[in-house]
Amino acid sequence: MAAKFGLRGTACASPPRRRPSGIRVSSIYPGEVNTPILEERPQPVSEEHRQAILQSEDVAAAILYIASQPAHVSIPELVITPSHYAYI
Repeated sequence: MAAKFGLRGTACASPPRRRPSGIRVSSIYPGEVNTPILEERPQPVSEEHRQAILQSEDVAAAILYIASQPAHVSIPELVITPSHYAYI
């Protein structure tokens, strides 16, 4: 959690300094993603669970969406989760 807070702080502080050079900063906070790291969990993750969570392609599509916005659009943060997860 501290790492995410640090990332958020860095991202929030960066845009004013970067604006003159046209650099935009976005933080993407994905929920659970089906990646090889799931194989390291102490409890095996079922194939059904893997298919129900975010896929790496979902996160990649979100990144492409942010990057494709015109210069006058800034998306400082994006939270992306599986649709069956409760987001609070």
